[in-house]
Amino acid sequence: MNKFKSIGLGLVAGLAMTAMTGPLASNAEAGVIAYSTLQISNVRLTSGAEQIGTIQSIDNATSSRASFDGIPGVANSDSSDAALSCVGACGGIGQNDYTRVSLGNPGLHFARGDAILTGSIPTGDASASTVAETQLTSRGGSNAGGEVSSTSFFLTVDFTPPADEVTLEFDAFGELLAESTAADGFAQADFDWSLLLFQVDQNGNPIAFTAFIAPLEINQQVAINGVGSASYSVNDSFVLSVNNLQANARYRLTISHNSDVEAALPVPATMAVLGLGLLGLGVVARRRKQIA
Repeated sequence: MNKFKSIGLGLVAGLAMTAMTGPLASNAEAGVIAYSTLQISNVRLTSGAEQIGTIQSIDNATSSRASFDGIPGVANSDSSDAALSCVGACGGIGQNDYTRVSLGNPGLHFARGDAILTGSIPTGDASASTVAETQLTSRGGSNAGGEVSSTSFFLTVDFTPPADEVTLEFDAFGELLAESTAADGFAQADFDWSLLLFQVDQNGNPIAFTAFIAPLEINQQVAINGVGSASYSVNDSFVLSVNNLQANARYRLTISHNSDVEAALPVPATMAVLGLGLLGLGVVARRRKQIA
């Protein structure tokens, strides 16, 4: 009698665990998307009414990175154009493509990061673009990022202003998207941009901190937990000014520009419980055989 009772309880437990995974099975086609791009163009640096052309040094760096849980990450860097970093189904994704790849490819399972910096500030044609995107169509986790420097600074310029005011002008286009169709899905996307200005001596050593500027419009984040979506976009021109500089002193302007995403579509814990239930069935069956 006890023998059959044990078998019955094992079967009930196994069926109960299977029933618990029923709703999750419908999430087989569920997914999450996180997308971030920030594109800066037409950068001009002026002092007073004059465009600054007496730049003494320029230090540029770009980097990109991407990774999946269980799949080795990829990271690339270059002084101006980091190679595409992509993990997963990346065959149709091209270098320096800053559009949302997932929009036209709903089945791709990937994470990517890319970055480029072109032009220069003295000529007024500098531009920088970053993108980070991931789309998960099966359970797992990923993160991706495009940042225009391995040191998180993409452009460093030393200059001597002819007047006591410096103005930086540029155009900015950015898009953020976080979307999940799974109850346990998570997606986050952000971009950030900031300017640091230091006074330095003739050897390039910082003497005094002068200014930090981080416009709210290009420092944004969206995130979603569970089923839903969140988005943000900006398309505007910016004029940032710093006053009371010392004429003929030397200054260092450093700009940081980053795009990052993170997403997860976790393996449900009930799958592990189901495995324990089936293991229990195996133990009961083995005991029954031993008793027989």
